[in-house]
Amino acid sequence: MANPLTPEQPIIKSPEKPIANPTPEKPREPLGPTEQEMANRIEQDGNPDQVLQDITESTTVTEAGIRTKPVVEIKQTPEKPVTIPLEFDLHPTTFDEVVLAGNLAKLGKGGQQRTETGELRLSIPSKSIYEVAETIPDDVLDKTDDPSNITRELLKELSQDSPDSALAAFQENTQIRIAVLDAVLGKLGEAAERSSNTVRQEQVNKARELLRVPNTGFLSEYYLGSSSAVFPGIEQADGKILSIGKLKERNIARRTGEGMAYGANKEAVENRGVAVTNSWEAADGYATLNSTAYHHTPERVQARLDQVEQRIREFEELLKQPEKTPGDHLAVTRGLDYWNDRKMVDEELLQGLHNEGSIEHQLEPPAPIVFGFDQLDNLKPETSNQDSFRTDHEIDIRTKLSKVYVPADNSDHIRAWLTKIGATNAEIYPLEAVQLVRNVDPTWWKDRENIGAMVRDAQSGRLM
Repeated sequence: MANPLTPEQPIIKSPEKPIANPTPEKPREPLGPTEQEMANRIEQDGNPDQVLQDITESTTVTEAGIRTKPVVEIKQTPEKPVTIPLEFDLHPTTFDEVVLAGNLAKLGKGGQQRTETGELRLSIPSKSIYEVAETIPDDVLDKTDDPSNITRELLKELSQDSPDSALAAFQENTQIRIAVLDAVLGKLGEAAERSSNTVRQEQVNKARELLRVPNTGFLSEYYLGSSSAVFPGIEQADGKILSIGKLKERNIARRTGEGMAYGANKEAVENRGVAVTNSWEAADGYATLNSTAYHHTPERVQARLDQVEQRIREFEELLKQPEKTPGDHLAVTRGLDYWNDRKMVDEELLQGLHNEGSIEHQLEPPAPIVFGFDQLDNLKPETSNQDSFRTDHEIDIRTKLSKVYVPADNSDHIRAWLTKIGATNAEIYPLEAVQLVRNVDPTWWKDRENIGAMVRDAQSGRLM
């Protein structure tokens, strides 16, 4: 049977009949504000029925039976930040980088490419690192309390049959390090999204932004961990961080700092310059301590004085009974001298706090803060710690401060304070984001453990 729709039998449409006495179309009135909001909402949600249902449910009727015009609330959904993976293609130059490139080739993730002359050349494309990171199981991401373990898992997978080769390349090459950290952070962000942990998502996003600062420029050469409790003293010192001796000389109360903790000598404490470190972990730990255990108030200092006086009584009793410490008489005498010196320091500190009177702190409780410096004068290394240094008795933060690390929620407050004292050249970075970048990196784990133990001891109330 022939197809009735063939060209030989075309379908002829009847002409449309004109409508008799057509009604002229009324010009469309412009949308009112409410209607415009409804139109926008429908366009946003893509579901007119749901929008109309929401409007109907929100419509109210007055006592006179008049249906009021609904107010359409348009909820703005925050735009989800999209962090594009870092892109590069490295030609390996060290043995460990060559091994890494070979391992990527084994995994089928690149690792080699043809040159224009047809020669096969090893390479390390950044995208391959992200692809291998995709193989990390979700349960590993969801359960781990230590994000550096995820990085270890990724480096283990990248090493294949060459133990620690990827870790060595990770430590040698900054680009490889940043790509690995970024890939792990990306997976952590996905885990946070699955658990609806918006706070963690925000921290991950800010941490990944830091990794995109050229040449890891968010880090500093030297750090000083402190707290916002130092702000009044810095203002009194005309924008300068002063040593303990200088604070005493200018009658400025010391509201934070370890003072004579950990067996420091009174004379040395009062004659040393300002302490700084090139260890981020150490500065971060001291920032935590200075906003908690080392935050000096009259009440805290008095409580510590009570403990110091108890120690003094214990040592005095030991001197009265030398038979209990045979051969240790000199050690007991020195111990008593130390606690007497510490009592004197705390009494002076308490007196200074009382004399100063009530000062309204800008932030209460004080926020941890890390000051970052790229260049300082007259640095002298500490004999007891290779990461610590002493500089002059004062640091003018109006000219020397390059970066400040503070909790994200306090950044606006800190910026206003820096402007107030004239330190407007410093970049402000979110403390939590830098902490996360460091916590994902397994090569800093030992430092974190050591500093963490010190922080826990001090916060427990133990006299050091």
